[in-house]
Amino acid sequence: MFDKVVARAFKMVREQIKRAMEENKHPVNLIILCGGMADSKYVQNRFDQFCKDELEGKSETIVPRDSWSAIARGAVLHALKPSMVGSRKSRWSYGIEGHRAFDSNSDCIENRYDCPVMGPRGTGYIAWFIHRARNPRKQKLQLKVQRLIFQQDDIVKDKVKWIHGYITIPNNGAAASNLLLYRSKSPTPGDRVNGQGVEQFAKLNITTLFQGSETKTDLMIGHKIDVNEKTVQFEAKSGRKTLGRIEVEYKEDEK
Repeated sequence: MFDKVVARAFKMVREQIKRAMEENKHPVNLIILCGGMADSKYVQNRFDQFCKDELEGKSETIVPRDSWSAIARGAVLHALKPSMVGSRKSRWSYGIEGHRAFDSNSDCIENRYDCPVMGPRGTGYIAWFIHRARNPRKQKLQLKVQRLIFQQDDIVKDKVKWIHGYITIPNNGAAASNLLLYRSKSPTPGDRVNGQGVEQFAKLNITTLFQGSETKTDLMIGHKIDVNEKTVQFEAKSGRKTLGRIEVEYKEDEK
């Protein structure tokens, strides 16, 4: 049943590609899957293979959020002026510095940090919020961010990519800390701060209050996504309380 549906879709795509080439001579480098079938992993994999086999891997497929209603929403947006951006592919990978369990085989002794909660840790690692030009499908990663340990959400929800964890709070009053934010043009950047093409571009300052003894408090760091703005926002929250926020100008990718 699915093969017949996919075969008809391939035929339609071939006709559209041929028509587009005749009109402007520009190659097709992106296929957007919409409608109820677009959420099917089978359909997505078949189109990925189609791009590889028939388009020499020079084109890729993406699936917009709420793809089942994308056609109807597109028709409505087309009637509105000015038009609104519904989704956008990031031209950068964004991440935050952290550390994880110390490994004497791969970590230098200079990068060792003795965490009062988790024990020996290896510093200089990066947890990535999103990757360049990638539809953020299921990605899991655990890292210690300075005094934080996080795990990524599987998917983007409500235009925020969250990393969850906790922070160790000292017993000697308020504490401020700068969390270093990184970016890379690579869709598959390495996990080290000194990796090729990785650059530190901002600091997220967070402030916490002591609770009488050293303890840990749940914390989450969010990469806020707004496709209609030319800015990138990050914030730190504990429950409903915001502990820090920063907004920086989005840097366009040089062509």
